[in-house]
Amino acid sequence: MTNTQGSEVWKQRSAVGTFFFVLGAAVGSWASRIPEVLSALKIGEGTLGLALLMSALGGLIAMPLAGRLAPRFGTRRLALGAALTMCLTLPMIPLAPRAWVLMATLAIYGASTGVLGVAINALAVHVEGLVARPILSSFHALFSLGCFAGASGASRLVAAGIGPLASLAGAAALLGVALLLAVPKLPTAPAGAAARGLSRPPKNLVILGGLAFLGFVGEGSMADWSALYLQKSLTAPPSVAALGLAAYSLGMTAGRFMGDRLTRIVGDENVVRGGAGLATAGLVSALILQHPTAAIIGFGMVGMGLANVVPILFRAAAREPGVAPVVGIATASTVGYFGFLIGPPVIGAVAEYSSLSIGLALVATAVACVAAGGGVVNNTAPLRATGSTESNPSFEPLENSIAAVSE
Repeated sequence: MTNTQGSEVWKQRSAVGTFFFVLGAAVGSWASRIPEVLSALKIGEGTLGLALLMSALGGLIAMPLAGRLAPRFGTRRLALGAALTMCLTLPMIPLAPRAWVLMATLAIYGASTGVLGVAINALAVHVEGLVARPILSSFHALFSLGCFAGASGASRLVAAGIGPLASLAGAAALLGVALLLAVPKLPTAPAGAAARGLSRPPKNLVILGGLAFLGFVGEGSMADWSALYLQKSLTAPPSVAALGLAAYSLGMTAGRFMGDRLTRIVGDENVVRGGAGLATAGLVSALILQHPTAAIIGFGMVGMGLANVVPILFRAAAREPGVAPVVGIATASTVGYFGFLIGPPVIGAVAEYSSLSIGLALVATAVACVAAGGGVVNNTAPLRATGSTESNPSFEPLENSIAAVSE
């Protein structure tokens, strides 16, 4: 690869990374303002929960549609449209005059984030193919970093007395500018590439989706229940309980920044098996030792262990023979996201009728199943250079594709 080609690939990688960061920053900015929106609309927690469910359902419905729309409109165009829709929707959320308007707005917001997630993962896999070495985890690390930036920035604005409308409108404007600056360097698939949506996914893709489901159960449960476990089950004060989620988030961000190098050294299967094993050990230790410090360390292990599971599963789904990359990712992400959606309520139901410890023990079992099934990632085509994000049934290099380069 010439210096010019290498520079162009780096610009494409930076542009896709910007989209990952923007998605994370938008999610963090909105999540930090949820209590104020609840108060402004004078609605109960149950109504807010239903509104948040509409956001999740919007994403769940839109993800498989993204796999069908991308081949028609192009993954690049789909990513830009979804990202701009997300930014336009953000300042509309606090403007909702009634609960049903809030639900409708969040459904659109959720759909846009779902489509954007599928599209940018497909673009990331494409760039990864150009360099022919694992880099997908670094993109997901930028998403985590964006979440932190969005949440921390919003918290500072809250402290300064700036309301949610001004905060989200400002965030949307800044993120929109970043998107428009990055979009000229987004990868473009060769003309004529096409793919059809799946009517009956291959068995291996279904298994990948199932593992993503279990991995997302772990992620969703930690996000929703880690602090409550520390506070209710271990009687830790609120200030200490908050450290559980912080440790989990820090572990996940650090794990994703290290993930690509680790994958190059030991391979996809070992990272999935070892990571899921580390997460299982961390969660089990938190449940057995029954001490706040042990739980905080354990939750950090869960974050670090799960950090690279979903990126590797998405990579494997994109390399499924006979399936367009964007369709593979849409299928795996749809099934996986359902785990993120349904996992926390199931844990809550178990905690209601038994105990939160039993509920989290089920999460540990789910994550252990990911470790046991990690070998499925080896059943897909090997990573190599590719010239298309839209359709590449065998994932063989195109005759005129950019040559693979070593680090």
